[in-house]
Amino acid sequence: MKNNQLRREQLVIFLSKPITTNTPLTLNPEQEAAHYRSILKTMHEALEHQHSIMVSILTASGCKIVPMNNEAHARHYAHFLNPSYSTRFNFDPIGLFRPEETIQENFWHSDCQAGKDFGFFSDGYYHNIVVLKRRPQRTSAGMVFNLTNLPFLDLPMQLTPLATRCSG
Repeated sequence: MKNNQLRREQLVIFLSKPITTNTPLTLNPEQEAAHYRSILKTMHEALEHQHSIMVSILTASGCKIVPMNNEAHARHYAHFLNPSYSTRFNFDPIGLFRPEETIQENFWHSDCQAGKDFGFFSDGYYHNIVVLKRRPQRTSAGMVFNLTNLPFLDLPMQLTPLATRCSG
């Protein structure tokens, strides 16, 4: 990618699903825990469904789709927030992970400095964030070429599934 040629061996896609259920105020702690377990079970099933859809679409193209477990999430965030970890020989950031701490407390170990116009410097690297709120009505090879030729070395994605309707 440093030569403006896309070379992606691994793409990380985050699927998000908002939790819109309100917890009743009259629940005791055990009922509240059961309520949240039920919500998490429903969310897990919805995300498993999205995973199966992605597998059915992308495996035909030779892609291998693997859901991330807690350790994979921790490694991803550790390397994303500390790119210099990749220069350490035989280093696994899982040894630094403390489940009772937040992602920021676990893995953000360097200061940030604002860039001149936008972006920021952290861990000796320049970071920039581009947010696309919606996909364009039409895409072309030129648009994909321009996006993949941005001077960034990572293209993580976060996708929020839309509600689907059956018409029939």
